[in-house]
Amino acid sequence: MKKLFVFIGLIGISLCGLSVGTSAFYIDSDLEARGVAAPITSYDGYQQYVNYYGTDKAFFLGQEYFGMIGLTYSLYGISQSVNVAGNALRGVVQARGNLRTAISRNNLLSRKVDLGNEQQGFKSFPAFKRAMGPAGEGQAWHHIVEQHAGNKAKFTPEQLHNTKNIIRLPHGAGSIHAKISGFYSSIRPEITSSPTLTVRQWLGTQTYQQQYDFGMQT
Repeated sequence: MKKLFVFIGLIGISLCGLSVGTSAFYIDSDLEARGVAAPITSYDGYQQYVNYYGTDKAFFLGQEYFGMIGLTYSLYGISQSVNVAGNALRGVVQARGNLRTAISRNNLLSRKVDLGNEQQGFKSFPAFKRAMGPAGEGQAWHHIVEQHAGNKAKFTPEQLHNTKNIIRLPHGAGSIHAKISGFYSSIRPEITSSPTLTVRQWLGTQTYQQQYDFGMQT
């Protein structure tokens, strides 16, 4: 339907540039019906009109009318096209946002220690590093559920230092690891509902699973 409006609009605009249509052009249908006036033929219609009426004042009214109608449909067609394009663009932006979220989550999951379906826990973080080795150049081992004193008092070493809870992250100034640490140290009332608690302090009051889920979404 939108294509039809645009097509009709273009026809209307084209009519603006024509001197006379290809069919006969009647000056006054009532006069012509009574035999008083003759139809203007498409061939040299303008000059016939001027010779007959002595003026060209009304000759272009038909063209202007069709041009106005054509322009109206053209503007409507353009507005509909813009709406369609806008909706398509919003769909692309939303799809890109969803894809970015999926990629970010997939990248985080890919940084876990690859042991297949096996989950291995250790008595301490040094024991984990002895078994797993260095995180790699420019990388650091990161605990999803942090190993601060509060969590050490609540959870077992195997819960904290295991191959599900520890992942590799880029390390250094401006890195993901640094940004996560800064976020946990910040005060975010919209998350904690507290004007004084840091994200880390608030998170420390949650269960192991809640802390893990929050860390995966950060």
